[in-house]
Order: sequence, then structure tokens, then C-alpha cells
Amino acid sequence: MHLSEEQFETLLEAMDAAQGDGQAGFVADGGSEHLAGCARCQGRLAAMQATRLRLRAALGAPVSVARGRRGGRIVIRFHSDDELEGIVERLRG
Repeated sequence: MHLSEEQFETLLEAMDAAQGDGQAGFVADGGSEHLAGCARCQGRLAAMQATRLRLRAALGAPVSVARGRRGGRIVIRFHSDDELEGIVERLRG
């Protein structure tokens, strides 16, 4: 059985946190064993992480992406009204 979208998101968040702590190789428990042996899941995780990084770079804010069977959702985090306004301006182009 492959990892769920929720498990992917958990792994991505753990990887992001580990990179911020200088531990780039760390992967959260609960999916790392499966991930190590599943090329399909590794590819999906890499693609999802690349998408999040592109969005983060474009918007200047932390972003999470959750995919489902019929689409998904993008969550953009901000900490102040000024940050929100900056994100809106970047989205408008």
C-alpha cells in the first residue's frame, strides 16, 4: 500500500523542519520505511516537494499542498496583515 496524501504532507513538513535545523536527510517516522522502498512514492514526494518549493519561492511564504482524488487544496501561511498583503500583491502579479 502506498502513502496517503496526509502521510506525504507529514513527511514534507518533517523534511522542511529538518532542513531548517540543518538535518536535511531526516524523514519522519511512519512512512520512511515504505518511502525507502517505493519508487512511485519517492517520485510523488519529490514532485510534491518541488511544487511546494516553487510556490514558496514565488509567494515568499510557507505553503502546503494536499492532493486528493478530485483535486486538492493549497494553504498559504502568513503571520501578519503586511505579509498577507504582500502575498496578495504577488498573486496579482
